[in-house]
Amino acid sequence: MITLFTICIACGEANPDEKNNNTAFDASPLYVEFVLKDEKGNNLLEETTTGNWLDDEIVCSFEGKQYSYPDTKYYPAEMNGLTLVPAEEEVPGYVEGHEALLHFGDLNGQTNRSSNLLIVWPDGSRNTVLLSNRFSVTNGKPMIQREWRLDNHKASQRILLEKKPR
Repeated sequence: MITLFTICIACGEANPDEKNNNTAFDASPLYVEFVLKDEKGNNLLEETTTGNWLDDEIVCSFEGKQYSYPDTKYYPAEMNGLTLVPAEEEVPGYVEGHEALLHFGDLNGQTNRSSNLLIVWPDGSRNTVLLSNRFSVTNGKPMIQREWRLDNHKASQRILLEKKPR
């Protein structure tokens, strides 16, 4: 789901077709999330799961930079790399009772990009996620086109992967 906020900076009516338009646009951040489950449906990011991956290093690279869990911050308010969002804790932006997941982002929603995120899991397997974002304003109307691709297959913002416990 894409959220757009229109902020009127000036009092009075603004004509979106004028060059000196007083309307500013903001776009929701671009990010990807991973839910990791074993073949029985157990979440590998939960402490109660035997063989969970919470103490294992997970490394990813994006646009020439490397990020790893658990070396990054708890919840990103800006680009902080790869972070764990624990299950059933009160975390801004997540519904109560959500599953534990890994969150990569947040990336500026107004920056046009098409970049691959390479992630190396504790079992040695790798996945590549294409994060594509196109933001434009035409005739005063903001447009966002986003695409996520997992290993060159269409995906969504939240990706469910089946992995083996350690």
